[in-house]
Amino acid sequence: MYVSCEDMGYGLKVFDNIPKWNVVAWTCLIAGYVNNNQPREALKVFKDMGNWGVEANEVTMVNALIACARSRDIDTGRWVHECVCKARYAQTTPNRHLT
Repeated sequence: MYVSCEDMGYGLKVFDNIPKWNVVAWTCLIAGYVNNNQPREALKVFKDMGNWGVEANEVTMVNALIACARSRDIDTGRWVHECVCKARYAQTTPNRHLT
């Protein structure tokens, strides 16, 4: 809620006080940075999420790809795309971009 109101500072404090960070908490933080025009910070959080061993979901990946596009970071974009391809749910996602 706070991150959607452009208060990333308070949103980060709320995140830090969550007893167990799950994919929803991480994704909200990433989306908050994306929506507040801080794509590089969103990508940093995405990388941190992986370092903490939390598996991204489809929503996380979409936000990470948006962050790559907005930051114009093609190398990280390729890495995120690779993560999408390696993820178990990639098998169930239609490959419309290939047709």
